[in-house]
Amino acid sequence: LFFVFAIARPLIKSTGILGTFGKLKKNWVIVVDNSYSMGYKTGPTTAFERAIKAARNLIDRLDNGDRIAIVKMNSEPEPLYETPVTIAGSKDIKAVLADVNEIRLSYKTTDVPKTLDKVIGILGKFEEVPEGSEAKEEKVVYLISDCQYNAWAQQGTVANEHLKKIAKALNRQKAQLQVLDVGELEAPNFAITDLRCNHALIGLDMPVCFEATIKNFSKREFSDVVVSLMVDDLTQKSVTVQLQPGMSEKVSFPYQFKDRGFHHVQVSAKADPLDADNEAYLAVRVLERINVLVVDGRPSTSAWESETDYLKAFFHAGFSEEERSRISPYFGVF
Repeated sequence: LFFVFAIARPLIKSTGILGTFGKLKKNWVIVVDNSYSMGYKTGPTTAFERAIKAARNLIDRLDNGDRIAIVKMNSEPEPLYETPVTIAGSKDIKAVLADVNEIRLSYKTTDVPKTLDKVIGILGKFEEVPEGSEAKEEKVVYLISDCQYNAWAQQGTVANEHLKKIAKALNRQKAQLQVLDVGELEAPNFAITDLRCNHALIGLDMPVCFEATIKNFSKREFSDVVVSLMVDDLTQKSVTVQLQPGMSEKVSFPYQFKDRGFHHVQVSAKADPLDADNEAYLAVRVLERINVLVVDGRPSTSAWESETDYLKAFFHAGFSEEERSRISPYFGVF
């Protein structure tokens, strides 16, 4: 809010974008947040769907001679066009609308300061009005987002100094900034932030453990959340957890593979309307046996004097031929 007030422009909700505009020639940059948090669903629509609708409503207001640029906002902001597009008829408007419809939700985070740096470069590509011309033009940046705190932050703090520089650059460009908030004021969020296996090498019938880290990013408790382990799309185990506000916890799932080859491991929890961070995935390879090269540092022709004699005996003692062939996955642990 301070950043928006610093350049004397309002923060408005998406319902306010259809106000009356003047007959000025428009030089618009429409920024559409397509980070994964925009997938949060409230009622029948997601924030991303509302953002696309807001962008379409703006584009529908363009006239001949207006210029438009579109930027996808995430951790790596991406303009749709190298230079702003000049509207020369309904065909151009339809083409821009089609391009906006092709924007897809990503699995990336959001970086507003980085995106606005990119926008400032785009604003410089709009053609200047010749001196003495009676034509009146406006430059407006419409930033359509769910307005998550982290989108405005850098390394855990709001990027005050960076945003001050951006505000000054926007003023130099004589550009307005309007933030269209399509998010929710309270959006409880539960996430699976990590998934890993306790063994780098996995063999048949070898006990392993998959460990998922879950976190409550909300100010309310998540209770009776069912967290499930799936292997090759089949549910194997489930546990019920309770998570206090701001807390994280590790959930463990022991498992043994019965088939060699590649397997798809997934941990999921249907805890909130944002599916993207309610799931985590691993691809693992299960080996029938693991060949290990052992280099004897002191070879000897005499029995039990080589460095590896006792090691070999240890792995062969008390096992049948079949059992010896299957103990090899544990060899790398010792």
